[in-house]
Amino acid sequence: MKIKILFATFLTLASFTAGHAQTLDKAKLDQFFVRLAETNKAMGSLTIAKDGNILYTRAIGYSQINGTEKRPLTASNRFRIGSITKMFTATMILQLVEEGKLKLIETLDQFVPQVPNAQKITIAQILGHRSGIPNVRRDQNSQGNVSTIPITKDEMLALIVKGTPDFEPDTKHSYSNSGYFLLGLILEKLTGKPYEEALKERITSKIGLADTYIATGNIDVNKNESLTYLNTGSDWKQMPETHPSILFGAGAIVSTPNDLAKFIQALFDVKLISQESLNQMKTIRDGDGLGMEPFTFAGKTFYGHTGGGDNYGAWLAYLPEEKLAVAYTTNAKVYPVTNM
Repeated sequence: MKIKILFATFLTLASFTAGHAQTLDKAKLDQFFVRLAETNKAMGSLTIAKDGNILYTRAIGYSQINGTEKRPLTASNRFRIGSITKMFTATMILQLVEEGKLKLIETLDQFVPQVPNAQKITIAQILGHRSGIPNVRRDQNSQGNVSTIPITKDEMLALIVKGTPDFEPDTKHSYSNSGYFLLGLILEKLTGKPYEEALKERITSKIGLADTYIATGNIDVNKNESLTYLNTGSDWKQMPETHPSILFGAGAIVSTPNDLAKFIQALFDVKLISQESLNQMKTIRDGDGLGMEPFTFAGKTFYGHTGGGDNYGAWLAYLPEEKLAVAYTTNAKVYPVTNM
């Protein structure tokens, strides 16, 4: 709900109404972001694009803070995008379906039979968060924040195998990062390539996403990546980072708003998957499609996804009728989005 209200704010300021797109009110958008920056209520980057053409970009805040030395964010800064990664994973899974290497009705036991209910869980159910596979995580221990410690794929799989199903497959809906972790494993098994290579071959190099890749380690400022911060009220405090090995196919991609807008435009222009596959992604059941979510504003339905972790976040939405894409990435969520 908070995310939908944020988009409502952006779209109101952009002055898009039912029926047709009006002139973009850049001055009002500038005023909005200047105010957020002046009051330290947000740090991040926004892109609004129509039919692949950028209408507006704005970056506020800082990508790196060392005492009084602050490096301003720019449109070229890269961000962790969290669960928007799921759209990329789902796209590649559907590509494999189109290539005849996989079926949506195929069951999980063909790949990881040791997962509880694997013989009943289909690929489609995992994509739509209807598998019953629970979100699993390592227990906190004396090491402190275990989310910052790398984990191997085998270790993560072992945790998923130990998990108790939340429900019988397809009887309910429950968001599952662990399900998308398994889809990442399936992608690697069927392509014979690491996730990062499959991503490059199947999406990023195909449509020219120069700033999109999967993270393998901590945030790297030398790659123009943005560190994550928490506003303490008097200063900015750098946040510890969830290690991307924990997130994998569910949330480990790094990107920019410009690349995200390009990605969703290419997706809806059927440059990555067929119209039939796109329609399957867009078919919403209990709030989720296959790696895609709907956002409703002014009677219009946008499609996309949201993501977040630590104190970063990302939002991507697309209005097919107007070929309008809105992408926002933040490395410091501060002011409650519901109040924006």
